[in-house]
Parts: sequence; structure tokens; C-alpha cells
Amino acid sequence: MIDFFLPYVDILFFAGILSTLLGIFIWRRRHISGNYALALTIFSVMIWTLAGAFEGSAISETTKILLSKIQYIGIVNLPPFFLLFVLIYTGRVKNPYQIKIGLLWLLPVFFLISAWTNQWHHLFWQSFSEIDPVTRVMTYNHGPIFWGITAYSYIVILIILIILIGEFRKASHAKYRWQIVMMVFAAIFPMAGGIVYVTNLNPIPGMDWTPVGGFLSVLVLTISVISFHFMDLVPVAKEILLEQMDIGMLVVDPKMRIVDLNKALQQLMNNHEIKIGNRADEFFSNLGIEIDIFENLDDPVIFELEEPEDGNKFIEVKLNLLKTENRVLGWLAIFRDISEQKLASMAIESINLNLQSKLEEIQKLQKTLEEQAIHDPLTNVYNRRFFDESFEKELARSKRSGKPLCIIMIDIDHFKRINDQFGHAVGDQVLRNFGELLIKKTRKSDVICRYGGEEFIILFIEADEVCLMDRADEIRKDFRKMCLDDPDLQKDVTISIGVACYPKHGEDTRELILKADRALYDAKENGRNQVYLAR
Repeated sequence: MIDFFLPYVDILFFAGILSTLLGIFIWRRRHISGNYALALTIFSVMIWTLAGAFEGSAISETTKILLSKIQYIGIVNLPPFFLLFVLIYTGRVKNPYQIKIGLLWLLPVFFLISAWTNQWHHLFWQSFSEIDPVTRVMTYNHGPIFWGITAYSYIVILIILIILIGEFRKASHAKYRWQIVMMVFAAIFPMAGGIVYVTNLNPIPGMDWTPVGGFLSVLVLTISVISFHFMDLVPVAKEILLEQMDIGMLVVDPKMRIVDLNKALQQLMNNHEIKIGNRADEFFSNLGIEIDIFENLDDPVIFELEEPEDGNKFIEVKLNLLKTENRVLGWLAIFRDISEQKLASMAIESINLNLQSKLEEIQKLQKTLEEQAIHDPLTNVYNRRFFDESFEKELARSKRSGKPLCIIMIDIDHFKRINDQFGHAVGDQVLRNFGELLIKKTRKSDVICRYGGEEFIILFIEADEVCLMDRADEIRKDFRKMCLDDPDLQKDVTISIGVACYPKHGEDTRELILKADRALYDAKENGRNQVYLAR
């Protein structure tokens, strides 16, 4: 049973659980070169720390010795597996099944056999102390073979550190450099724990601090996996990215991160920042390539890009899916300069674009002229010509549908006095403001027209008499308030309105306009500033 009241045991047990989870996580990605070696390294730490937790909790000498022997299954395998991983990670070993690699386990196998057969030769442990009843620590008096495995482990760790330091100096990307730093710490911690254990620095004589170092190693590797994409952000197609190739090549992992590229790509796309670890989706978006294409990519897709900032350079981009055993490893993008092939078509395309631009300019000009032909230039409402055409069409439609149609005629009362008192500039501004007010107070389907001078006429489609009278009176009140609030005018200006509706007041446009004009006249004759309905 595990005694969780002992802090030392708690640390080792937690390290074992964390190692198990981290090892499973990395093992699931063993298709990435080197990951299987790292996973076996982590599993070695798991065996070491979990057995250490049980050994620290044990209360009998026999049980402690047995659990120590189990610990050494992890201890002797950890250095060679870690060294193998570093050799693969740094590219020094491409075929991990070479016979030379197997030589790494000659001494570990010898040490493990020596530990398990110690009772016959006592060369690994010579004797054991009594178990401390409080700490449950039993001191192992070590023999020459133990010191042999200690020296072997430290030599392997020093080799690993030398390789990693050399790789750190060559690494160009910050995330790779941090990954190497984390591996250095992972190698140093067990070594430091072992030094404390075998020297006078040990605060608790007999307590092995090396597994605590293993715990710290697993902790920093976990941080590296989470924060620096350790064994995740790695090249997936390094073998084919040969630096001597004259075409640009870029590798993207399943998380849309740039994981490898060659010098030819950097030279070809020198106007873009391309770094390992950067977001690939941002890079491709800047090139105008939609990211959605990656999700459904089965067959290679080809794009053509233009780099105007680099002498009108044309680049062909070919996207390929990297896949093995139904697992998506990422994507490979191949960039090729096709500027010479596009040279002839560039001139034709330029001419076509120029003609298209001229055509669009002519069409815009035609649309502007058409708008000017039917609008009053001062008030921006329709002119009389457009109103007459619209009135005829809408009246014919009303006769067919049987739906009502009304017009109102509006005249600004005593408008000449405004021009005489304030000048024509203010008078024009009053007309412009009145045009804007009418646009706001009517529907898009209604037709507003400046009929002449200060007189306006509005065609209301499918509007009944009662609603129209209310709307006309609302316009009358709003115009009066607008003039009083105008800082350039601040004058009580009113309007008179006449209303006529089809079919009640007439059957044709001429009769309806005459009736509306007569109602307007009656409104003026009876005091102005009011709305009159035709009789």
C-alpha cells in the first residue's frame, strides 16, 4: 500500500502518474520520428518513480529490496532510451534499428542482471541498514557494480548535454531553442539528485533523491509539451526538403503551423516573413489562398500568385496532402517561379483590364447622367419630367388593381420674402432642407417632385385618403419646426397643401393635378398653413 503521509512517497507517486499520462500522450504520436524513443524514456521514469513510491512505503527489508530491483528496470533503460531519442531528434541517427544502437543496452542489461542476482554475489548492494520507523528509509550500502551503473549513467547524460548544447547553438527558431533548454534540464535533474544521494549533501541519509530529479524531469517535459509544442512542432517531411532544390517547399502540420521550409522558399518569397512555428493560415491568407481548401484537400491543388512588389513575379503554388495509414501528417506546399511563362499573357491581361476599367467608367458615367436627367439638381428630388412619366404608369396600375392612389401639392407660403430678407443662398438652403424632409417622411415607392420654384408634388402609391391627410399635416408641422430651428433662418415659415385621390377626385392625371392644385389654392385663400382635400 502507498503511505501518502510521507511527502517523499507523494512526490514519487505523483511523478509516476504524470509520467504515465505524458508517456501515453507521446506514444499516440509515435508516427513522428523519435517520439517512440521519448515515450519509452517517459515509461522508464514511470517504472522508476512508481516502484520508488511503493519502496518508500514498504516496511520490510525483503519488500524494499524487491521493489528496488523493479526500480532498476526503469533506471537502466532511461539513459539509452533518452540518448536514442536525442540522436533521432537531432538527425544524427536515421535508422534506429541499426546494430550499433543495440550496443547501448549491453551495460544496462549487465547492470540489471547484477541487481536481480545480488543475493548471490553482493556486488551491487553489500549490506542494508535497519529501516527507520519514522521515515521508512533503508540505507543501501553500495558495491562496485552500483558505482559502475552510476558512472555509466552520468557519462551518457554528459554525451546528451554535449549534443543538445551543440544543437542549441544551431537552432534558428525560438520554440526549438526552448525545447532544447527543457531537454537539458530534464537531463540535469536526475544527475543532480544522484549527486545529492551519494554524497554528504544528503539531508536524510539513505534517502535516494534521484527519483525526485526524475519527477522534475517529467515536469519540465510536460511544460515543454504544453507550452513549446515539444514533439509536436517538428518537421514531418524533412527528408524531401533538400536545400539544393531550386523550388520553394513549405511543410504545414495538422494544427496549421509552419514546421519546415527550405532556403529556396525564403529567397522566392522574400517579401513575406516565413518562420518555423508561425501560423500557416495567416501566411496563406496574405497570399489570397482560402484556408478552407486544406480541410477537403485530397488531390493536389494548384494556385497562381502575383508578387507585384517583386518585379511582377508570378508564382505557382501546389498544395499536397501528407498522409500515411489514414493519418493526416500535414500539407506540403511547393512554390515555383513561373514569371517567364506568364510574360506574354501579362501584356494581354493588362490590356483587358484596362479596357474593362474604361468600360466600367463609361457605365458609371452613363448611370450618373441618367440620374442627373431625372433629378432636380438643387433639392435632389425627382424633376417634373420623371414625375409625369411615373404618374401615368402608376395611375394605369391603380386602375388595373383597383387600389387607391393620391397626390399632394405643396407650396411654401411667402417664399419670396425669404429670398428678399435673407438672400437667395438661404432660400436655396430652405429648398434643399425641405427636399430632405420630404424624402425622410415618405416611402421609397413614393415619387417626390419639385414641380416648379417653391412648389412640390408627391405621388403616394396605394395610400388611402385618411392616412394621407394625416401624413400631409405631419409634413406641414415638421417643416414649420425645421425653419424655426434653422440657425441661419429662425423664422416661422409655413406651407399650404392640397390633396387629391384617385378615383374619388378624378380619372386621369390632368384632372387629379387640377383638383390638387385647386385644393392648394383653397388652402392659401383660407389663411395658408393648412391642408385641404379636393372637392
